[in-house]
Order: sequence, then structure tokens, then C-alpha cells
Amino acid sequence: MTHAMIRDFKFGLVFGLALGLAGFVAAETQAQEPLPPLPDRNPARSGEPARDTALLPAPEEKPNLPGDKPTVAWTDPKVVAAREACAEMLAGVTLDYEQLDPIKKGLCGAPAPILVKSIGDPAVTISPPATMRCTLAVASTPG
Repeated sequence: MTHAMIRDFKFGLVFGLALGLAGFVAAETQAQEPLPPLPDRNPARSGEPARDTALLPAPEEKPNLPGDKPTVAWTDPKVVAAREACAEMLAGVTLDYEQLDPIKKGLCGAPAPILVKSIGDPAVTISPPATMRCTLAVASTPG
């Protein structure tokens, strides 16, 4: 080994130890930094004192589902327009279907649902027949 190789080895060793020590000191410094204090209250509550919710039991809340909302029936013009749009969409599609009455439950439903019995040519039978919107029936057809 030459003097240059020994010098480079010593330099690498000292440099590596210095980097390791610097990383250790930085980690120790970060671990000892105190966390910032939490705010006393929510300004949007206009003076109401903050409560420590971590100590309170979680309230048993029922989820607010779309089907739980009040059901408002489809209007006749909306149903007529939806059925016309459906007939137009399905005009070029090979589909055995039956037009159903409007479906509505809360915010969910369809003004012009169809009952699909088979799709395509040759016909692929859907058993049991599926209730769906016209857009889904068109998207389900092959090709």
C-alpha cells in the first residue's frame, strides 16, 4: 500500500464517521424538540371553550345515506324526456328489454329504468333479468 492509499483510506474513514455522527446528533436534536401547543378553541365557535374530545366516547352516529333522504317522485315531464332519450340510445342496439316504471328511493333512482333480458346477436341471455339505466345497457353491449 502506498502512502496516498493510506491517506485516502484514513480520510474516507474520518469523513464517514463525521457524517454518521452528524446524522446521530441531528436525529437526537429532532427527537428532543417539543411539540407545538394545541390551540385553546376553534375561532369559528365564537367563544365556546374547546373540549378534549379524546376523552369523550365516540358518538354513535348513523351515516347520512342518499336513500335516507326524503323521496320526491320524478315529475311526468322528466319521465317522458328520460324515456325518449332511452329509446333514442337503444335504437341501434340489439337488446331484449322491457320498459319499467320509474324507481325512486331518497336521492337514488332512475326515471326510465329498463329490465334487460338479453343482449347482443347472438343473444346472451341475462338470467335473472337485470334492472338498469339505458346508459348502462348501451355500455354493456358488445362492439
